[in-house]
Formats: sequence, structure tokens, C-alpha cells
Amino acid sequence: MAESNQKWDFFLAHAGSDTPVAERLYDLLSPHSKVFLDSRSLLPGDNWDEELALAQRNSLVTVVLVSANTERAYYQREEIAAAIDMARKNKDTHRVVPLYWKDQPDAQPDVHYGLRLKHGLFASGPDELPQVAERLITLRQKLAQRDKQVAAIVQTQQQALSHVTSGGYKERYEAARAVMDIFPGARTALVIIIMALLSAILACLLFAVFMSRFDVTIQAALAILGSLCALAVSCLMLMWNKSVNLARDIIQGSPGLR
Repeated sequence: MAESNQKWDFFLAHAGSDTPVAERLYDLLSPHSKVFLDSRSLLPGDNWDEELALAQRNSLVTVVLVSANTERAYYQREEIAAAIDMARKNKDTHRVVPLYWKDQPDAQPDVHYGLRLKHGLFASGPDELPQVAERLITLRQKLAQRDKQVAAIVQTQQQALSHVTSGGYKERYEAARAVMDIFPGARTALVIIIMALLSAILACLLFAVFMSRFDVTIQAALAILGSLCALAVSCLMLMWNKSVNLARDIIQGSPGLR
């Protein structure tokens, strides 16, 4: 899930020679989203090397304008490497979108390392930039919708977990169901343990009814089955505590269940 304090939706990484193209894309995106472009966003007196790195870290998507000029653009290559590194660490908090720009028939942009596996956009002239901007805006809307859905799930699970050790029987029952939803396998294990426990109790009763004349045997059998019941209860409590702790760790340490 994207961080709520991110300042920028898009960070435009481009070669100096491609500034006019980047500015055109900025003009198309900025009415609908928060866009960082050095030529439009930096203020006089800013330390551009610090501000660019900070803006990219605080952005959700790095749009890399890949052209024939990229290979010679040292600082853009640094921005590409930084974007790939952030996306590898957490694809939910930073995304990399290559925009392959080819406005000349003989222009053959080199694909920088790390961009080959990314699904990119293509434009062969200024007339195609509006379609590119529209797709980027749609991407941002889908990511925002995903974040809202995940946030709603997390909030529901946090409320459920808060009721595990508090509230009435109804709240605890609902909390148990929520924890089981987080760990579907736990439900199956719970059923198996309960069935084993009931079977052990039933076996104890059968022994008591049909084998009452074997006092020593009954005592030994009841002792064994009692131990099995205690073991089943212990396993049940251990599984429950582990499920709750894991669910809490997921929610507190990894927002969005990532």
C-alpha cells in the first residue's frame, strides 16, 4: 500500500535534451495529479541534487522518458537506478513506468538495465502524449482505489484483533472469524483439533460404559485419553495465539498485508 504522506504522484526522469517533451507531459498531467519536474518544480536557490532525490523518494511513480539521449544522460541514469532500487524494495510504495520516446525514424533508444521487464508506454511524437497522459492518470486512479480497498481491509482486521481479548462473546466470535479469514488454513486445523477432542471424550465415555469391569484398563485408558484431550487443547490454544500474533504482526509491520 502506498504511503499516505507521499507528496508526488509522478516523478518525471528525463535527459536534458528531452526537457520540452517532459514539460509537455507535465502540462498534461499536472491538472489531474501532483507531478514533479525539475524545470517546473524547483525554486531558485534550491539544491537541485538534494531536492530531486527527495522528490523521487516521495513519489509514487517514476516515469522514465527513454530516448536516444538517455544513454548519455548521467543524472537520468542515476534516477533510473534509484527508481529500480525503490521498486525492488517495495513495489507497492514505488512503481517504475518507462515511456519510450521515438520521434525520429532512425532513433533507437537503449533500454537501461532494470527497465526491460517493466511494462512500458510508447510515443512516437507529440500527438501521442495525450494518450500517454491519460493512461498514467488512469494508473494513478487504480492505485488510489487499491489503497482504499486495502486500507478498509486493514481497518476491519485491526478492529477484529482489538476484540480478541476484550468485548463480549459476540465481539470475540467476530474477531475469531476475522483471524481465520487472515489464515484460512487455521480454520481446517481448528476443525481437526476439535473433532479429535470430541472423539477422545466420546471414547472415554464408551470405555466407561462397556468396559467397566476392567478397572485397571479403564483407568489407564482414561489417563491416556485425558492426556490426548489436554494435548489437543494445548495445540488449539497454541495455534490460536500464533494466528493472532501473526495477524497483528502483518497489520502493524506490513500495512496492506503485503
